[in-house]
Amino acid sequence: MHSGAQLHQGDPVDLAFDEMFELVMLHADTVETALQKVLQDESKSMVGSGTIIIAILMGCFVLINFKSLQKSEFQLTSALEALSTIDPLTSVENRRAFDRYLSSEWGRSQRVGLVLSIIICDIDFFKQYNDSLGHLAGDECLKRVVKAMRSCISRSEDHISRYGGEEFTLTLPSTDSEGALKIMERINNALAAAEINHPNSSVSNYVTLSAGIATVIPIPSLSVSDFLSEADSALYRAKESGRNKVITVNM
Repeated sequence: MHSGAQLHQGDPVDLAFDEMFELVMLHADTVETALQKVLQDESKSMVGSGTIIIAILMGCFVLINFKSLQKSEFQLTSALEALSTIDPLTSVENRRAFDRYLSSEWGRSQRVGLVLSIIICDIDFFKQYNDSLGHLAGDECLKRVVKAMRSCISRSEDHISRYGGEEFTLTLPSTDSEGALKIMERINNALAAAEINHPNSSVSNYVTLSAGIATVIPIPSLSVSDFLSEADSALYRAKESGRNKVITVNM
């Protein structure tokens, strides 16, 4: 971190430093070899020009190591940032990453007039599942549900996120309501095939999902929160109508 006034991208001093570093890095091996040679050459005087050479080479050596340390710190920061957006149990994106991605796709879809869909789904009677089988079994159930979801999407732009305890979202850019419904049907089929026993479900012997789907071409009069609210309301209606159901809404 710089002391005093912060250097901004494009600052002449910062640019000069980077240019000097690039030049030094191009000759890093030569600098290190020359420094070792001067330091080990006992016949050279340690005053006058010899001292100047050593000072210059030492400065280059320090610069190389300083920038290498900065690069390592940047890589560590990037890794920690990536971890902060992942749900540690299921290894899908967490709510923070979901909010960021949905906002980004909302803006992009609005700019170019593309359709956008979102699915919010909830594991039916998950509290009863935990109560009867325990939280370790509940954790394993969540992982298996995510596995079923992952098997049903192939595009890199389709993102799965853990929205809450047993709630998940699928953000589906350039996907209409029919396409989103087909994806949800595939997920339900994959989950049925997984046959995750649920002893306290009143709708099935196995784990099931209720889901709400909202689809929109974003316009300025609508907001991301409006979009989420519609999907959440659709999920609520699916649960109220008996669970293990999917409700869709076009905005």
